[in-house]
Amino acid sequence: MDQALIGIRERIGVLPLAEESEEVRLELLRLTKALLFALPSSVREHIDHVASILEKSSYDKCPDVKKLASELIVWLSARPEVGRALSALQRCRACSQYALESASRNGTCRQGHAALAVCLASLAPVGWLSGACR
Repeated sequence: MDQALIGIRERIGVLPLAEESEEVRLELLRLTKALLFALPSSVREHIDHVASILEKSSYDKCPDVKKLASELIVWLSARPEVGRALSALQRCRACSQYALESASRNGTCRQGHAALAVCLASLAPVGWLSGACR
């Protein structure tokens, strides 16, 4: 897992992006997701690589890459052994993006606000909310 994440980080975990193809970046992020889901117990030891990959992917021009990065950040934030290692800004950005996508999918801003409230409420009990999120 370590070597795979290092390779992925070299391609999509740096700015400017080393990988120009949106499709390849999306597939590398999907590979990251598969690795994280296959070995969730080893995520904490690789959090530096994972955080870099997800942070840079959240700035990607491809909306599918941004969406998948947001989903992974929300998933990681819910894991108590990992969530604290992600920055508050990464978590807030992911929750905000998730809420906006939910609103656009469902066609109502009300559901988007509800999604954002649920995401932020899930972060609040462990003190992850900062002034930047509010």
